[in-house]
Order: sequence, then structure tokens, then C-alpha cells
Amino acid sequence: RSAPAISAGGRGADTLDLGVPPGSINWKRIDYGPAVAFSMHHTDTVDLDLVLSGSVELILDDGPHPMKAGDTAVVTGVDHAWRTGPEGCRLSVMSVGVAADTSSTDT
Repeated sequence: RSAPAISAGGRGADTLDLGVPPGSINWKRIDYGPAVAFSMHHTDTVDLDLVLSGSVELILDDGPHPMKAGDTAVVTGVDHAWRTGPEGCRLSVMSVGVAADTSSTDT
């Protein structure tokens, strides 16, 4: 099965299971190579992302948001994707596990 394409948003993106149960925290340093693109996805986590070096674009429903060393983002389980810059990037990521959103928008 191929990875989903980066879409215009909504909740059509695949869920990416980071293996962080609700109430747990996982903190990691991640190195991504140059010019790497990750498909649109969402997680059952709240992620606190800090760019340590290099550059990356955080892609949300409203388009790309360029980030460089020292920039931070809080990703709250929304559909998003990543695209690294020409030199790649190093991220510090703290993922806090939350319960899957099972609420309905029906009234």
C-alpha cells in the first residue's frame, strides 16, 4: 500500500500511531534528511515540536509554515504533513498521548 498524498486537509488523512498511550509522554530527537516529504496524517497525541537545526515546513490545511532552528509548534492531532529543507532538520519532539477523538459533529 502506498502512502497517502498530501491533501487539502480535513480528516481524510490517515492516522499515524506513534505508540504513545493516553496519559503517557514520549520525548525524542529526530533527524530527517534533506528534501524529505511526509504524507498528510494525524495522531492521537499533542506534539510539542522544536527545530534544533536545519529547516522544515509544517503543512496544515491553510498551507505550509516554514520553520527554522529555534522555532516551535504545537500540533494538536490535526491533519498535517512535513517537508524538510535542503539541509534536512533535527527536531526535539515531545508527544503527549491523548484519547482518540470519538466525538461526533452531528447535532
